[in-house]
Amino acid sequence: MRSGMAAWLKEEALVNDALRGMGQEKKGPRRVRSPEA
Repeated sequence: MRSGMAAWLKEEALVNDALRGMGQEKKGPRRVRSPEA
């Protein structure tokens, strides 16, 4: 379960970086959506 969360966090970080690069950080606070919680 821990490794799955790490992979999800890494993927989320990549998505956030891409959105920031496109200047789409205007969506407000980052979504807290955990598939395991």
